[in-house]
Amino acid sequence: MTKFFWGCALRQDVSTMFTYVGFVVLDTNFAAVMHYSNFDFSLLYCAEKFDTIYDMEQGEKIIVDIYDFDKTAIPYDSALHYWYWSMLHCPWTLVLLPFQLFWGFLMVTKILPVPKFKKIAFNFVKLVNTEKTVKKYWDKHEKDIYDFFKPENRDPSRKTVLISASPDFLIEEIAWRMKIDYCIASPHSKDNGHLLGKVCRKEEKVRRLNEILPNVEVENVFSDSLDHDRYIFALGKHCYLAKKGTLTEIDFDKEIAAFDAKKKK
Repeated sequence: MTKFFWGCALRQDVSTMFTYVGFVVLDTNFAAVMHYSNFDFSLLYCAEKFDTIYDMEQGEKIIVDIYDFDKTAIPYDSALHYWYWSMLHCPWTLVLLPFQLFWGFLMVTKILPVPKFKKIAFNFVKLVNTEKTVKKYWDKHEKDIYDFFKPENRDPSRKTVLISASPDFLIEEIAWRMKIDYCIASPHSKDNGHLLGKVCRKEEKVRRLNEILPNVEVENVFSDSLDHDRYIFALGKHCYLAKKGTLTEIDFDKEIAAFDAKKKK
């Protein structure tokens, strides 16, 4: 099946649009390329230079580093943290709190699957200006990003891929600020917060990566979770376990074998 992509600028000062090899793109310096499906848009990746798109079309391998986000590049779960922050700074959203707590209880007790919970967990965004609220949130909490994830501390010879289970409407802003080349996150509606596809976690991270960068070579992988991110760890030549901003290189095959053996006991 032919895939079509629609480009959407993240900057307001862009006025030029041009078409390039099946892509409609805005802003020659930075673009957010969106996946068009059932008239909904979800962020698939951010491309800083269109040389990368050209390389993809020519079948050349792109060498990347992959980063998880929550509890890897930042100390907490950003989606949950943003929910708390929104309740505090937009108190009218508290009218939904009883329902959200009930749904949360059903998820914790495994009555309600995580994907179904995430379809409704962010419905409070219908009561706020999502774009302005997200910018205010990151204005306050961008300082929480760990140093190793900041652009000046990453290797410029490789592209950076950020893959997160958090909502794209939250992650795309910090991805732009951190000069991330490709940002893959869970697709949510900015209008009502509903999940539009699958939660970008576990195997789905690899599926989404292969959909966007089918000819990629992964040099380094960074994550806080050996279990949940075993699928992206398996792609990397070098694997780093992140704990409170400290990176430790691990032998993934040995570590995951030991982890699974311990889990079976």
